[in-house]
Amino acid sequence: MPDVRLIQQAVRYLANRCDETISEGNHGFNKIDASFGKSLAERERWTKRQAQAALKMLKKYQEQLQAG
Repeated sequence: MPDVRLIQQAVRYLANRCDETISEGNHGFNKIDASFGKSLAERERWTKRQAQAALKMLKKYQEQLQAG
C-alpha cells in the first residue's frame, strides 16, 4: 500500500475542489463519493481500513489527480 500521507493529500486535494458533480470528469469528488471523501479530508488520522477505502475510491479520480 502507498504511503498513507500521499493518499490523504490526494483526498484533501479533491475535497478542496469538490463541486459534487454527477460525472467523474469535472472537479473533485462526484456526488456519490463527496460525503465520504470530505469526512476523510477533515480527519487527521485514518485507520488502515479507511486508507484502503480511500485508495480504492481514488482510482476513479486518476485523471484529475494527474492534471492537478
